[in-house]
Amino acid sequence: MASSSNGSTPPGGASLNGHSTNGAGDLLAEQARLEGEIAKARVRLAAARQLTAQREAESNAVMRAELEASRALLAEMEQRTASQVAQVRAAADDEIARVRGGDHGD
Repeated sequence: MASSSNGSTPPGGASLNGHSTNGAGDLLAEQARLEGEIAKARVRLAAARQLTAQREAESNAVMRAELEASRALLAEMEQRTASQVAQVRAAADDEIARVRGGDHGD
């Protein structure tokens, strides 16, 4: 007995593609297996997302700390530069006053 062209299963329970179709039990078992695989994949995906979020948070914390350290260093450098500029200006003012005062070391 030949199978019909509508995709029905030929005698013996084998489908045209070689997979057994001995009833709804096989289909339910396959569906349950696939649903189990999907559930496992979803668990792995959730764990990966959680790990990614944790690593991003840690990375952001490190970057914030580095940024704050850089800002503190920059503020310190600006303060030292301002102090040095003030010293140079004071020395220049003293030199100008000395030259204007006629103090030529005589």
